[in-house]
Amino acid sequence: MAPPKEKKQKLSTSETISPSLSKMKKKKNKRKKRVNVEKAMKKQNDVAMFLTEKVISAVAKNSNFVFSPASINAALTMVAASSKEEQLTSSILSFLRSYSMDELKAVFSEIATIVLADGSASSGPKISNVNGAEEVREEVNAWASSHTNGLIKVILPPGSVTSETASIFGNAIYFKGTWEEKFPNHTPIKQVEVGVFRIPKFKIDFGFEASKAFNGLNLDSLSLNHKALVEIDEDGAEAAAVTVLRCCSGGRGFSSGRRIDFVADHPFLFMIREDKTGTVLFVGQIFDPSKSASA
Repeated sequence: MAPPKEKKQKLSTSETISPSLSKMKKKKNKRKKRVNVEKAMKKQNDVAMFLTEKVISAVAKNSNFVFSPASINAALTMVAASSKEEQLTSSILSFLRSYSMDELKAVFSEIATIVLADGSASSGPKISNVNGAEEVREEVNAWASSHTNGLIKVILPPGSVTSETASIFGNAIYFKGTWEEKFPNHTPIKQVEVGVFRIPKFKIDFGFEASKAFNGLNLDSLSLNHKALVEIDEDGAEAAAVTVLRCCSGGRGFSSGRRIDFVADHPFLFMIREDKTGTVLFVGQIFDPSKSASA
C-alpha cells in the first residue's frame, strides 16, 4: 500500500527564473504589438524613482534607508504572470506603468537574462526566486539567508502568516563588487578625471511592509514585505535585498577636460545600477553614516 501523500506544499526555488514565470514565454501572435524594450526599461527606472519618493515619504523621513526597486518589480511581475484575477493584474500593470503583460514580460526577461543573470563568478548581481505556501515561513527565512550570503536572515517574522490559503512569491538579490571591478565604467557615460574622492564607510539595513508604504496604489489585496542591506567600505560594496509577497485567492555627460571632486560630507542619495540597461538595483539615502538604519 502506497504511503499517503503529504498535504504540505513544498517550497519551490530557482536561481534565475521561478516556475511561476514559465507562463511568460511569448505566444505566437502575428499582429502582436512589438515591445520597445529600451523604452520600457527607461520607464521602469522612472518607476524606481517614484517608489523612492513614496518610501521616503512613508517610512524613511530624515533617516538612513535602502531598498531594491528591481526586487519589488520582479516579485510583482511573478504575481501578475500567474494571477487569474484580471483586476489584480491590471493593478500591477498600472503600478509598474506597463501598458500590457507583454511589455512587463519583456522587462522581466531583460532583467533576468542580462541584469540579474547569475554573475557570482565575477562578483556581479544574481537573483534567486521562491514560491510555495504560507505554512513554509521558516523555510522562506532560511532560503533568504542562504541566498544573501547570510546578510538577511529574517524576512517573514513570527506572526506574519495570516492565511493558510494564500500563495507566496519572492526573490533575493545579492551583489558584491570591489571599486576596481564595478565602478570605473559606471555612469556618467563620459569618463572623467577624479580628484578628491571621499565617501563615508557605512552599513545600513532597512525593512518595511511595502504594501503599507505604497498605500493608495491599488495593491490592497497583496501583503508585501521587503528588506535590504548595503555595506560600503574601502574595498567596495556588498548589498542584498529580499522581497516576499503574499496574495490571497540616456544621461548627460560631463566635460572630459575637467577634473571633478566628489566629497560626500552631507546627506545624500545613492544608487547601485547595472550599466548596460541602467536598471536601478538599490536606492538609499544617508543622513548619518554612523547610524545603522533598521525598521
